[in-house]
Amino acid sequence: MIKKDGYYISEAFKSEDWHAGHKFESQDHKILIFLNNKKIIRDITENQNSFDINKCISESNSKDTYKIVNNIIEITIDPDSKFSKKREFTILSPELLLDENLVEYHFIPNQKSEFDF
Repeated sequence: MIKKDGYYISEAFKSEDWHAGHKFESQDHKILIFLNNKKIIRDITENQNSFDINKCISESNSKDTYKIVNNIIEITIDPDSKFSKKREFTILSPELLLDENLVEYHFIPNQKSEFDF
């Protein structure tokens, strides 16, 4: 079973972006927020200490969905599109998920929620 009263955050990964010939590097984290209506919000944050789950949920218009079969979470990205994509995560414990690239996602409980997850 997964937890829905917070979010899962990935291990840090290196990201680089170029603008007007300038290279910007950062250490980013991927975020997964599972909602009760079988929707999922995916996001990326550069600073895990300043991530605001309530703001992320209120500003999201995600159509991505998920389903759980045994200990596998199947996420469908952009399900209404002919370009939809599926990703799989293994539930190692309620606090720990593992994606298909063996990247760990750790659960962070939400301290003050305005939303019904």
